[in-house]
Amino acid sequence: MKLAAFASCLPHNTLDEALDYLVAHEIYGLELGVGGYPGTRHADARLLAGDNAACARLRNTCQSHGVEPMALSCHGNPLHPDATIAAAHDGDFRAALEAASEMEIPVVVGFSGQPGTGGVLNWPVIGWPQEYADQFEHQWRESLIPYWQPLTERARALGVKIALELHGGFAVHSPATLRRLREACGPALGANVDPSHLWWQGIDPARAIQRLGDAVFHVHLKDVCFRPDVMDDAGLLDCTPHARMDERAWYFAPPGEGHDAAAWQGILDTLHAIDYCGALSIEHEGYAPATEAIAATARWMRALSLRERRSATRTSTTTS
Repeated sequence: MKLAAFASCLPHNTLDEALDYLVAHEIYGLELGVGGYPGTRHADARLLAGDNAACARLRNTCQSHGVEPMALSCHGNPLHPDATIAAAHDGDFRAALEAASEMEIPVVVGFSGQPGTGGVLNWPVIGWPQEYADQFEHQWRESLIPYWQPLTERARALGVKIALELHGGFAVHSPATLRRLREACGPALGANVDPSHLWWQGIDPARAIQRLGDAVFHVHLKDVCFRPDVMDDAGLLDCTPHARMDERAWYFAPPGEGHDAAAWQGILDTLHAIDYCGALSIEHEGYAPATEAIAATARWMRALSLRERRSATRTSTTTS
């Protein structure tokens, strides 16, 4: 596993500035946004796809700073009921697959997408009244599986893995929904595990990782904090906009602020147990400025790893 950071969290920096920042804080892996919701501030999948020279220049730029590009991110909604949005996100993601293959980047991260009607998203999250359950199955049968089957095959042919983030608001948001789509589409499709999105759904991230096993292709480092008084009023399905973070029942935070070192150590231990060797990518959506939070997260994760090594050394000394 290698510590990385999501460059789209540094939108005010050029790519060179972002790379310099990462190296200054001993972060040597990169998740690079190339379209969709992350935008194209640092790179554009559509300009990279099919342009071998542009792909080589981008990879050389990263390597000249000593940073390894470990994933391209193109989170979007290719199943959006607004056909214009769906087409734009679909084109970005397809271009990202081509660019990743050319640059020998093993993973493209995204969302499964979420269908709807009349230009409006419809995310069924309950099995009764029966219409919700019927709509859920209809979306999978008519949208999710038909869209992702050929795209997963294209990724397989390119030698690239698709890592869908388990994220509320999208059809694939849990280990069970990821496994369902993977079973229908094949092993080139797997998960981007962000513990924050699992915790707020009531899912234990370490157990989720254990269940997913070799389907874990990418990992985000992000925590979530709960406000019990607001939780008692608004519940988990709090629709207060994230821009009004102070009013929400839960909000995103750097690792360690919502869950303690033991919880995060359990996640790392489980990743080790499944032989995960990809990126641990810092993503920031909390209160502090990103430049402060990313650096602090890198320090915290290194300290956590150091405690683990010391503990392992003590255990080994005791048993011998």
